Amino acid sequence: MSAELILRAAAGPGIGLGHFQRMRMLARVADARGISTRMIPGTPEVAVPAAWWQALAAPATVVVDTLWSGNAAATAAEVALLLAAGHRVAVIDSMPPDHFVALPGAAPHFVVTPYLSADRLRPPPDAGVWLHGAGYALLDPAFAESRALARQFPALPRLLVACGGADPGGLSLAIARRLPRDTGAAAADIVVGPLFGAELVSALEAAAADNPRLRLCNAPETLAGLVANASLVVGRLGLIRYEAAALGRTGIFLHDSTFYRAYLEMFSAGGLAEIHFAVDAGGAGRFLDRVAALAAPGVEHAFNAAGFAAVDGFGCARLLDRIAAQA
Repeated sequence: MSAELILRAAAGPGIGLGHFQRMRMLARVADARGISTRMIPGTPEVAVPAAWWQALAAPATVVVDTLWSGNAAATAAEVALLLAAGHRVAVIDSMPPDHFVALPGAAPHFVVTPYLSADRLRPPPDAGVWLHGAGYALLDPAFAESRALARQFPALPRLLVACGGADPGGLSLAIARRLPRDTGAAAADIVVGPLFGAELVSALEAAAADNPRLRLCNAPETLAGLVANASLVVGRLGLIRYEAAALGRTGIFLHDSTFYRAYLEMFSAGGLAEIHFAVDAGGAGRFLDRVAALAAPGVEHAFNAAGFAAVDGFGCARLLDRIAAQA
Protein backbone atom coordinates (compact mmCIF):
# COMPACT_ATOMS: atom_id res chain seq x y z
CA MET A 1 0.00 0.00 0.00
CA SER A 2 1.20 3.55 -0.71
CA ALA A 3 2.37 5.73 2.16
CA GLU A 4 -0.94 7.62 2.29
CA LEU A 5 -4.49 6.38 2.04
CA ILE A 6 -6.90 8.93 0.53
CA LEU A 7 -10.53 8.48 1.57
CA ARG A 8 -13.17 10.15 -0.61
CA ALA A 9 -16.71 10.36 0.73
CA ALA A 10 -19.70 12.66 0.79
CA ALA A 11 -22.48 13.56 3.19
CA GLY A 12 -25.50 15.84 3.30
CA PRO A 13 -29.10 16.15 4.47
CA GLY A 14 -30.38 14.15 1.52
CA ILE A 15 -28.02 11.19 1.82
CA GLY A 16 -27.07 11.32 5.51
CA LEU A 17 -23.67 10.42 6.92
CA GLY A 18 -23.36 6.72 6.07
CA HIS A 19 -20.73 7.11 3.33
CA PHE A 20 -18.65 9.48 5.44
CA GLN A 21 -18.94 7.23 8.49
CA ARG A 22 -17.68 4.20 6.59
CA MET A 23 -14.58 6.08 5.50
CA ARG A 24 -14.13 7.43 8.99
CA MET A 25 -14.09 3.88 10.36
CA LEU A 26 -11.67 2.74 7.67
CA ALA A 27 -9.41 5.63 8.69
CA ARG A 28 -9.58 4.55 12.33
CA VAL A 29 -8.37 1.03 11.51
CA ALA A 30 -5.72 2.34 9.10
CA ASP A 31 -4.42 4.79 11.70
CA ALA A 32 -4.10 1.94 14.23
CA ARG A 33 -1.85 0.19 11.71
CA GLY A 34 0.31 3.25 11.23
CA ILE A 35 -1.10 4.06 7.79
CA SER A 36 -1.45 7.79 7.15
CA THR A 37 -4.94 8.78 5.97
CA ARG A 38 -6.48 11.89 4.51
CA MET A 39 -10.23 12.43 4.21
CA ILE A 40 -11.57 14.28 1.17
CA PRO A 41 -15.18 15.09 2.10
CA GLY A 42 -17.72 16.61 -0.22
CA THR A 43 -21.40 17.00 -0.89
CA PRO A 44 -23.62 15.35 -3.50
CA GLU A 45 -23.64 18.61 -5.47
CA VAL A 46 -19.91 19.40 -5.54
CA ALA A 47 -17.28 17.12 -7.10
CA VAL A 48 -13.58 17.25 -6.38
CA PRO A 49 -11.94 19.22 -9.23
CA ALA A 50 -9.94 17.16 -11.72
CA ALA A 51 -6.91 19.40 -11.15
CA TRP A 52 -6.84 18.38 -7.48
CA TRP A 53 -6.53 14.69 -8.32
CA GLN A 54 -3.90 15.43 -10.95
CA ALA A 55 -1.84 17.42 -8.44
CA LEU A 56 -2.00 14.65 -5.82
CA ALA A 57 1.35 12.86 -5.61
CA ALA A 58 1.05 9.55 -7.46
CA PRO A 59 0.65 6.77 -6.90
CA ALA A 60 -1.76 7.29 -4.02
CA THR A 61 -4.30 4.68 -2.92
CA VAL A 62 -7.76 6.26 -3.07
CA VAL A 63 -10.93 4.69 -1.66
CA VAL A 64 -14.04 6.24 -3.22
CA ASP A 65 -17.38 5.99 -1.39
CA THR A 66 -19.73 8.23 -3.39
CA LEU A 67 -22.30 5.85 -4.86
CA TRP A 68 -25.92 6.69 -4.07
CA SER A 69 -29.11 6.99 -6.05
CA GLY A 70 -28.41 8.85 -9.27
CA ASN A 71 -24.67 9.31 -8.69
CA ALA A 72 -23.24 6.28 -10.51
CA ALA A 73 -22.17 8.21 -13.62
CA ALA A 74 -20.41 10.89 -11.57
CA THR A 75 -18.57 8.24 -9.55
CA ALA A 76 -17.41 6.44 -12.70
CA ALA A 77 -16.14 9.74 -14.14
CA GLU A 78 -14.23 10.57 -10.97
CA VAL A 79 -12.69 7.10 -10.91
CA ALA A 80 -11.55 7.58 -14.52
CA LEU A 81 -9.85 10.85 -13.52
CA LEU A 82 -8.07 9.16 -10.64
CA LEU A 83 -6.82 6.32 -12.81
CA ALA A 84 -5.63 8.74 -15.50
CA ALA A 85 -3.63 10.57 -12.82
CA GLY A 86 -1.86 7.32 -11.92
CA HIS A 87 -3.58 6.43 -8.64
CA ARG A 88 -4.68 3.05 -7.29
CA VAL A 89 -8.44 3.10 -6.80
CA ALA A 90 -10.89 1.09 -4.70
CA VAL A 91 -14.60 1.83 -5.21
CA ILE A 92 -17.13 1.12 -2.47
CA ASP A 93 -20.02 -0.23 -4.48
CA SER A 94 -23.78 0.07 -4.16
CA MET A 95 -26.48 -2.41 -5.10
CA PRO A 96 -28.59 -2.40 -8.27
CA PRO A 97 -29.79 -0.13 -9.76
CA ASP A 98 -26.97 2.10 -8.44
CA HIS A 99 -24.11 -0.39 -8.74
CA PHE A 100 -20.74 0.69 -10.09
CA VAL A 101 -20.14 0.40 -13.83
CA ALA A 102 -16.70 1.53 -15.01
CA LEU A 103 -16.25 3.77 -18.01
CA PRO A 104 -14.57 2.01 -20.96
CA GLY A 105 -10.87 1.57 -20.26
CA ALA A 106 -11.23 2.89 -16.68
CA ALA A 107 -11.59 -0.22 -14.53
CA PRO A 108 -10.55 0.41 -10.91
CA HIS A 109 -8.13 -1.85 -9.09
CA PHE A 110 -10.84 -2.88 -6.61
CA VAL A 111 -14.60 -2.83 -6.42
CA VAL A 112 -15.87 -3.55 -2.91
CA THR A 113 -19.53 -4.54 -2.62
CA PRO A 114 -19.91 -4.81 1.17
CA TYR A 115 -23.38 -6.33 1.17
CA LEU A 116 -24.94 -9.65 1.98
CA SER A 117 -25.18 -12.00 -1.05
CA ALA A 118 -23.97 -9.24 -3.38
CA ASP A 119 -22.67 -11.76 -5.92
CA ARG A 120 -26.23 -13.01 -6.44
CA LEU A 121 -27.68 -9.58 -7.18
CA ARG A 122 -25.23 -7.80 -9.46
CA PRO A 123 -22.98 -8.97 -12.31
CA PRO A 124 -19.23 -9.12 -11.69
CA PRO A 125 -17.83 -5.61 -12.18
CA ASP A 126 -15.03 -4.60 -14.50
CA ALA A 127 -12.27 -4.40 -11.89
CA GLY A 128 -8.93 -5.91 -11.02
CA VAL A 129 -10.35 -7.50 -7.86
CA TRP A 130 -13.96 -7.79 -6.72
CA LEU A 131 -14.46 -8.06 -2.96
CA HIS A 132 -18.04 -8.80 -1.97
CA GLY A 133 -20.22 -9.96 0.88
CA ALA A 134 -21.15 -8.97 4.42
CA GLY A 135 -17.60 -9.76 5.54
CA TYR A 136 -16.59 -6.44 4.00
CA ALA A 137 -19.18 -4.33 5.85
CA LEU A 138 -17.17 -1.30 6.98
CA LEU A 139 -18.05 -0.90 10.65
CA ASP A 140 -16.52 0.81 13.64
CA PRO A 141 -13.88 -1.59 15.05
CA ALA A 142 -15.66 -1.24 18.40
CA PHE A 143 -18.29 -3.65 17.05
CA ALA A 144 -15.71 -6.40 16.55
CA GLU A 145 -14.31 -5.67 20.00
CA SER A 146 -17.78 -5.93 21.58
CA ARG A 147 -18.73 -9.30 20.14
CA ALA A 148 -17.27 -11.32 23.01
CA LEU A 149 -19.98 -9.95 25.31
CA ALA A 150 -22.74 -9.65 22.71
CA ARG A 151 -24.86 -12.48 24.14
CA GLN A 152 -25.26 -10.58 27.41
CA PHE A 153 -28.60 -8.88 26.80
CA PRO A 154 -29.79 -6.00 28.98
CA ALA A 155 -31.79 -7.12 32.01
CA LEU A 156 -34.87 -5.24 30.76
CA PRO A 157 -36.03 -4.81 27.13
CA ARG A 158 -34.53 -1.70 25.55
CA LEU A 159 -34.90 -0.29 22.06
CA LEU A 160 -32.34 1.66 20.11
CA VAL A 161 -34.03 4.05 17.67
CA ALA A 162 -31.59 5.00 14.89
CA CYS A 163 -32.80 6.87 11.81
CA GLY A 164 -29.52 8.07 10.31
CA GLY A 165 -27.61 11.30 10.52
CA ALA A 166 -30.37 13.47 9.02
CA ASP A 167 -33.77 11.72 9.30
CA PRO A 168 -35.43 14.09 6.79
CA GLY A 169 -38.85 12.46 7.21
CA GLY A 170 -38.87 12.60 11.00
CA LEU A 171 -39.23 8.84 11.47
CA SER A 172 -37.53 8.99 14.88
CA LEU A 173 -40.29 11.28 16.14
CA ALA A 174 -43.03 9.05 14.72
CA ILE A 175 -41.50 6.09 16.55
CA ALA A 176 -41.10 8.06 19.80
CA ARG A 177 -44.78 9.01 19.73
CA ARG A 178 -45.87 5.39 19.23
CA LEU A 179 -43.83 3.78 21.99
CA PRO A 180 -45.99 2.57 24.91
CA ARG A 181 -45.71 4.20 28.32
CA ASP A 182 -47.15 1.28 30.30
CA THR A 183 -45.34 -0.15 33.29
CA GLY A 184 -42.98 -2.82 32.02
CA ALA A 185 -42.81 -1.44 28.48
CA ALA A 186 -39.40 -1.24 26.83
CA ALA A 187 -37.28 1.86 27.38
CA ALA A 188 -35.71 3.49 24.33
CA ASP A 189 -32.55 5.34 23.39
CA ILE A 190 -33.19 7.68 20.44
CA VAL A 191 -30.17 8.76 18.42
CA VAL A 192 -30.28 12.43 17.42
CA GLY A 193 -28.06 12.75 14.36
CA PRO A 194 -25.83 15.78 13.70
CA LEU A 195 -27.88 16.74 10.62
CA PHE A 196 -31.29 16.67 12.31
CA GLY A 197 -33.29 19.85 11.74
CA ALA A 198 -33.91 22.17 14.68
CA GLU A 199 -37.67 21.61 14.55
CA LEU A 200 -37.26 17.83 14.72
CA VAL A 201 -34.83 18.11 17.64
CA SER A 202 -37.26 20.33 19.56
CA ALA A 203 -40.12 17.90 18.97
CA LEU A 204 -37.99 14.97 20.16
CA GLU A 205 -37.00 16.89 23.27
CA ALA A 206 -40.68 17.50 24.01
CA ALA A 207 -41.48 13.81 23.47
CA ALA A 208 -38.68 12.75 25.84
CA ALA A 209 -39.83 15.25 28.47
CA ASP A 210 -43.32 13.75 28.25
CA ASN A 211 -42.21 10.11 28.38
CA PRO A 212 -39.60 9.15 31.01
CA ARG A 213 -38.90 5.91 29.16
CA LEU A 214 -37.26 7.85 26.31
CA ARG A 215 -33.65 9.04 26.36
CA LEU A 216 -32.12 11.21 23.63
CA CYS A 217 -28.52 10.49 22.60
CA ASN A 218 -27.06 13.47 20.78
CA ALA A 219 -24.64 12.67 17.92
CA PRO A 220 -22.76 9.83 19.65
CA GLU A 221 -19.22 9.16 18.48
CA THR A 222 -20.11 5.50 17.88
CA LEU A 223 -23.26 3.41 18.11
CA ALA A 224 -21.45 0.31 19.36
CA GLY A 225 -22.23 0.90 23.03
CA LEU A 226 -25.84 1.79 22.32
CA VAL A 227 -26.37 -1.31 20.18
CA ALA A 228 -24.78 -3.49 22.86
CA ASN A 229 -27.10 -1.94 25.46
CA ALA A 230 -30.19 -2.62 23.35
CA SER A 231 -32.25 -5.76 22.95
CA LEU A 232 -33.83 -4.55 19.69
CA VAL A 233 -32.81 -1.96 17.08
CA VAL A 234 -35.43 -0.05 15.07
CA GLY A 235 -35.45 2.85 12.63
CA ARG A 236 -34.51 3.91 9.14
CA LEU A 237 -32.58 1.52 6.96
CA GLY A 238 -28.86 2.28 6.71
CA LEU A 239 -25.52 0.98 7.94
CA ILE A 240 -27.27 0.26 11.25
CA ARG A 241 -28.64 -2.96 9.74
CA TYR A 242 -25.09 -4.38 9.77
CA GLU A 243 -24.14 -2.81 13.08
CA ALA A 244 -27.12 -4.45 14.77
CA ALA A 245 -26.41 -7.82 13.16
CA ALA A 246 -22.75 -7.74 14.23
CA LEU A 247 -23.85 -7.79 17.88
CA GLY A 248 -26.72 -10.23 17.41
CA ARG A 249 -29.49 -7.65 17.69
CA THR A 250 -32.56 -8.01 15.50
CA GLY A 251 -33.40 -4.90 13.53
CA ILE A 252 -36.85 -3.68 12.45
CA PHE A 253 -36.37 -1.08 9.71
CA LEU A 254 -38.38 1.07 7.32
CA HIS A 255 -37.15 1.71 3.78
CA ASP A 256 -38.51 4.71 1.88
CA SER A 257 -38.14 3.72 -1.78
CA THR A 258 -38.42 0.83 -4.24
CA PHE A 259 -34.65 0.80 -4.80
CA TYR A 260 -32.71 -2.24 -3.53
CA ARG A 261 -35.85 -4.23 -2.86
CA ALA A 262 -34.47 -7.56 -4.10
CA TYR A 263 -31.42 -7.16 -1.89
CA LEU A 264 -33.41 -6.09 1.16
CA GLU A 265 -35.89 -8.94 0.82
CA MET A 266 -32.93 -11.32 0.74
CA PHE A 267 -31.62 -9.63 3.87
CA SER A 268 -34.97 -10.25 5.57
CA ALA A 269 -35.19 -13.82 4.29
CA GLY A 270 -31.82 -14.59 5.85
CA GLY A 271 -33.15 -13.61 9.26
CA LEU A 272 -30.77 -10.67 9.70
CA ALA A 273 -33.53 -8.07 10.04
CA GLU A 274 -37.19 -7.36 9.40
CA ILE A 275 -37.65 -4.71 6.72
CA HIS A 276 -40.82 -2.81 5.85
CA PHE A 277 -41.34 -0.69 2.75
CA ALA A 278 -42.98 2.72 3.01
CA VAL A 279 -43.98 2.54 -0.68
CA ASP A 280 -46.30 -0.39 0.03
CA ALA A 281 -49.89 0.44 0.91
CA GLY A 282 -49.94 0.89 4.67
CA GLY A 283 -46.26 -0.02 4.90
CA ALA A 284 -45.23 2.79 7.25
CA GLY A 285 -48.24 2.15 9.48
CA ARG A 286 -47.45 -1.56 9.74
CA PHE A 287 -43.87 -0.73 10.64
CA LEU A 288 -44.94 1.60 13.46
CA ASP A 289 -47.51 -0.90 14.71
CA ARG A 290 -44.85 -3.61 14.74
CA VAL A 291 -42.39 -1.47 16.70
CA ALA A 292 -45.07 -0.51 19.24
CA ALA A 293 -46.06 -4.16 19.69
CA LEU A 294 -42.46 -5.24 20.26
CA ALA A 295 -42.02 -2.51 22.89
CA ALA A 296 -45.11 -3.59 24.83
CA PRO A 297 -44.89 -5.05 28.34
CA GLY A 298 -44.02 -8.73 28.51
CA VAL A 299 -42.37 -8.97 25.07
CA GLU A 300 -38.90 -10.52 25.09
CA HIS A 301 -36.29 -9.91 22.40
CA ALA A 302 -34.11 -12.80 21.27
CA PHE A 303 -30.44 -12.94 20.28
CA ASN A 304 -30.09 -12.87 16.47
CA ALA A 305 -27.76 -15.77 15.76
CA ALA A 306 -28.12 -15.45 11.97
CA GLY A 307 -27.01 -11.82 12.00
CA PHE A 308 -24.18 -12.53 14.42
CA ALA A 309 -22.85 -15.28 12.13
CA ALA A 310 -23.11 -13.21 8.95
CA VAL A 311 -21.44 -9.96 10.12
CA ASP A 312 -18.26 -10.16 12.19
CA GLY A 313 -17.25 -6.48 12.29
CA PHE A 314 -13.81 -6.98 10.71
CA GLY A 315 -14.65 -5.53 7.30
CA CYS A 316 -12.26 -2.57 7.53
CA ALA A 317 -9.32 -4.75 8.50
CA ARG A 318 -10.20 -7.28 5.80
CA LEU A 319 -10.29 -4.58 3.11
CA LEU A 320 -6.96 -3.06 4.18
CA ASP A 321 -5.39 -6.53 4.14
CA ARG A 322 -6.54 -7.15 0.56
CA ILE A 323 -5.38 -3.74 -0.66
CA ALA A 324 -1.98 -4.29 0.92
CA ALA A 325 -1.70 -7.80 -0.53
CA GLN A 326 -2.30 -6.49 -4.07
CA ALA A 327 0.16 -3.60 -3.80
